Amino acid sequence: MIRHIWIVLRQLVVALPLFLIFGLATMAQIYAANPPLDWPKDAAWLATPPNPWVLLTAAFSAIGAVSAIASFLAPTPYGKADGKTDRAHQNESFAALDARTQDGFQRMEGMIAEVGRAVASHQAIPADALTILEQAVTADALTPGQRAHLATIWGSYLERNPETPPLVIESAVKGATDSLSILLNALRELGGEDRTELLDQGEAELKLAKGDLAAKTRQLASYAALESLDRAFRLWTQASELDPTDFWTWIELCRLNQLRGGLDPAFRCAEQARQVAKSDRDVIVATITLGDLWLITGDLGRARHCYTASINSAEDHANSAPDDPVTLRDLSVSYDRLGEVEVAAGNLTAARQRFEAGLAIRERLAALEPGNSEWQRALSISYNKLGDVEVAAGNLTAARQRIDAGLAIRERLAALEPGNSEWQRDLSISYDRLGTVEVAAGNRTAARQRFEAGLAIRERLAALEPGNSEWQRDLSISYDRLGNVEVAAGNRTAARQRFEAALAIAERLAALEPGNSEWQRDLSVSYHKLGNVEVAAGNLSAARQRFEAGLAIAERLAALEPGNSQWQRDLSISYNQLGTVEVAAGNLTAARQRFEAALAITERLAALEPGNSEWQRDVFIGNAKLAQLLELDGNVEGAIALFEAAAAVVARLVERWPDHPGFAKDLAKVRATISRLQGA
Repeated sequence: MIRHIWIVLRQLVVALPLFLIFGLATMAQIYAANPPLDWPKDAAWLATPPNPWVLLTAAFSAIGAVSAIASFLAPTPYGKADGKTDRAHQNESFAALDARTQDGFQRMEGMIAEVGRAVASHQAIPADALTILEQAVTADALTPGQRAHLATIWGSYLERNPETPPLVIESAVKGATDSLSILLNALRELGGEDRTELLDQGEAELKLAKGDLAAKTRQLASYAALESLDRAFRLWTQASELDPTDFWTWIELCRLNQLRGGLDPAFRCAEQARQVAKSDRDVIVATITLGDLWLITGDLGRARHCYTASINSAEDHANSAPDDPVTLRDLSVSYDRLGEVEVAAGNLTAARQRFEAGLAIRERLAALEPGNSEWQRALSISYNKLGDVEVAAGNLTAARQRIDAGLAIRERLAALEPGNSEWQRDLSISYDRLGTVEVAAGNRTAARQRFEAGLAIRERLAALEPGNSEWQRDLSISYDRLGNVEVAAGNRTAARQRFEAALAIAERLAALEPGNSEWQRDLSVSYHKLGNVEVAAGNLSAARQRFEAGLAIAERLAALEPGNSQWQRDLSISYNQLGTVEVAAGNLTAARQRFEAALAITERLAALEPGNSEWQRDVFIGNAKLAQLLELDGNVEGAIALFEAAAAVVARLVERWPDHPGFAKDLAKVRATISRLQGA
């Protein structure tokens, strides 16, 4: 504002005086050269040539006039300071708009609650009492007799104690009549029209208002999910209260409860979603969601049942609408989920078949509509999943081919739309997967290059939007991946730097939302990574501190939800890591306590789900660790017995899944150890 005033004053002080000076000079010259005798009678005086001084002063006068006018009309120069001021003003305007919007929501909620209370009260009042109220409409008040009669009716209706003071009943009646003010005014205007119709109209308006507020709340919740899990959860919960019939609200609440570590409420939300499903597709999505929850708990049988049911439903729908892209997409997702079940079971052949079935559908969709970026992205996901199976099977060349195919799609999408953060994020994930392949192949230099390419993208995204927690978490994952490479290369200092960078992000996120169990788990993982570095460096005291910090988180999560198998498994891992520290420190008794605590958890999980090969292998590892401990303590017979127990577990896995290279390698290793001890 001050700058604008200065510009105006500058024009007044400089341009206008010039205009006046030269204008007066021109008038003087004209007067001196041709003194006026009379007012001009025609236009001939315009053609009379003045002397050169008159022309010169007239020209300067014109320049001054034009300059003044142009200065007044010219746009104000726009500099950095102006841009900064405007942006600040815009931010204030947006903040004010957000505040007004929130205030509007609160006022709307208040009005809705008031109408709801009025309708509820009207429906709850006895007929006799309602008749008296309607009689009182014309008088705008209750007479003493009507009030006494109402008190009697109301007291009987509420079955109040005879000793209840009349003032209490009177207060209850007054509260009821006050809450009816909206409907009483409407009755007065309608002149006695049927109150049932009025109630129906009021409830319809209430439903519309709640529906509009629910829709706006869902929109806000979607935005909030990018910044704060707790805020998103609160808004989605409000949306479910406003409109409990919305299917996708319950699906989102299921997902958020899962991230918060609440599997029980997540199951309830998934069941609620299935109950309010309005279409065949809703049923399919709800069934897949339930399968996801069972997969997390490790119950592969129930997960497989849900995914199979969703496939059957999708196939039935596809038979009646073979070209429906949404149905085909749902079918491909169900095949993917079944593939994940088979991976968890250790059945890599079946997993490959499931993922290939999903790939065939996505190739068909991509061919039908090559310009559809979502179909192209889904196709890249199928290639990545098949690549993961090949890594697990030890077929690294095939794995690289699959993941490269997915990378080519994502590079193309990212090049078409460089500003699309989702495509950029997908590209970083592909680089991570290729880095994992190179790690498995022992190509640490190539692995580092791939992980660094992914890190560069994630650093750029995180810098663009520091408040995006998902991108911050991606960044910490990249640091972890590079830390693992440095550990494998023996670069402990570089590894520690990478893991500490990941820890800093994990600590920041966990402090922002202590209720986010996923971020708490990330924090415990970071502590474990740094603990392993300290063990390798021989800093056992520092290692113990790191592992104990991770254990504290694991114990807290496991106590919050004892039925969550993931938290239980994490707890067993923490015990094993602390046992390893005690072995290195020579505290064999303490080490044995830790290993036995871990084995007790893994045996319990393995008994719950015999088909979960990962949990079965955990039992193998637990027995092997205790066997190694007994060998160190000189108890060879005890060590052989535990190694044989470990061999029996992994032998069953090899018998069931002979094409799994990891199980075969475990069996060969433990049998070689048994032979060595027996030969000793």
